[in-house]
Amino acid sequence: MPRAFPFLVYHVLVMILIAGMVICQSCGAVKSGPGRDVVDCTVGDLAQLEALVPLIADSPDLETQLEKAGMQVGGCIWAHLVDRYLGTTIVIGPDGPKKALPPGVVDPKDPRPRLDRFRAHVAPGVGFKTKAAVR
Repeated sequence: MPRAFPFLVYHVLVMILIAGMVICQSCGAVKSGPGRDVVDCTVGDLAQLEALVPLIADSPDLETQLEKAGMQVGGCIWAHLVDRYLGTTIVIGPDGPKKALPPGVVDPKDPRPRLDRFRAHVAPGVGFKTKAAVR
């Protein structure tokens, strides 16, 4: 398979994300509640974004592309990335769930700080609801 194939797939996915931004601007997935607005990433077109997460998780310049995709599309993908990360790094032991990394060790693949940066730039104060939690 040519080396350009992953590069082509990445750009096709980015175009899908940008198209999703246009479609989802009228989704009505933002719900106002006490304390903050929440985008429901489990309904409509936004629910389909979860399937893209494994394909784009390690894409170069992901932060830039998701900022371009906008609040709903970009935020939901970041929230799904956090779900995926937490699902692979939480260990259920006899004392209950705990982080697989030792305390104080920062994992460079942890998407939570990047979701926080996205929220600060694109969606101040907005939460993103996934099947697992509001992120």
